[in-house]
This record gives sequence, structure tokens and C-alpha cells, in this order.
Amino acid sequence: VCWPFSVNQDGMADGLELARDEINAGRLAGGLPVRLILRDDEFDWVKIKNIAIEFSETPAMSAVLGYYDDSAAVKASTMYEPSRLLHLIVGANNTAMTARGFNYIVRTTVSSDKIARSLATMMVDRGYRKFALVWEEDAYGEDLAYQFNVNLNTLDAHLDYEWSFSRENADFRAAVNELKGVDADVIFFAGLEPWAGDFLRE
Repeated sequence: VCWPFSVNQDGMADGLELARDEINAGRLAGGLPVRLILRDDEFDWVKIKNIAIEFSETPAMSAVLGYYDDSAAVKASTMYEPSRLLHLIVGANNTAMTARGFNYIVRTTVSSDKIARSLATMMVDRGYRKFALVWEEDAYGEDLAYQFNVNLNTLDAHLDYEWSFSRENADFRAAVNELKGVDADVIFFAGLEPWAGDFLRE
């Protein structure tokens, strides 16, 4: 498993260990013991890359669970495919993730295009017409923002404001000041939780 355990602190490790114990106790894997190797990627690409190499070069490994970050998932999947290592996507939503014809990748989450379509339709159905869009410049934020905008264009709605940010320079002060003068019904934030929290606080 490759996950930002220390950054997210979302109980993922506890949940995985509980599932492993239940599977092994009930012999749900046909009596074969399930073993977990947990690696904390800390949202750091160098660590993610090294973990992906380690996993790819471990012949006894059956599958990889991950990633929380779409950018990491997209890059790592290209390493797992030639190694014939099953990649179970449990966090990343990027629409293109399963559109590359890979044989060793399984999506267990809803893709961004479906999430964006549902959210745009729901908000317009509730009477919202004017939107501000703030997104993170990565595979997750850009894809979700793009898909959301595409779906708004098919509905009776429009964007009044757009602004993007990078994780390395996530200073939201300028955007927040600009948004004070924007007449929007909804601010749609397409980014990961730690940065969403910073944006909300600002």
C-alpha cells in the first residue's frame, strides 16, 4: 500500500490492518495469508517513485493499493503495468487513468468525469447558475475542474471566476480578495483536502 498516512491521518492504515485480520481469520483468501506492506509517500514524488520501484521489483507482491494523489497514481501505474503487478486504485479519480488500455489496473473509485457531471447537474437543479472555480494544478484538480466546466457548458450555468494554484505555492490570499468582488452562487474547489482546508481558513 502506498498512501500519505502521516499527512492524511485518515485511519487508512487501521482500516487496512482490520481488513487483513478479518480476511486471514476467516480464511477468505483461500487459506493464503494476506500480508500488508505499508509505505508512507507523504505526497512526495521522490518517495512515491522509490516505493513504486520497490514494489515493481518485488516478485512475491500480488497487488498495490493506492494512490491518494492522482498525479502519483498516473505515473506509478506506468511502472506497474510492465511488471504485471495489479494496481488497485482506491483514491485517485483521474478520468484518463483507466483509458490507456492497461491490463493490470482496476479502478475502485468513481472517475472525475462522473463526479463532475453529478455535481454540476445537482447544483444547477438546485438553482445555482453562477460559479467560481478554484483548482489545484495537478492530475486531480485539473481533470476535475475541466470535467466540471465541460458539464457546466451543457447546462444553464456559467463560470464567473477561475483561479489555479500549485501545492508548492498555495497562497490563497489573492484569490480570496478577488472572490470578494465576484458575484458567484458557488465556489467549486477542485483540490486535495489539506489545501482545501487552507483555502477555507483564508
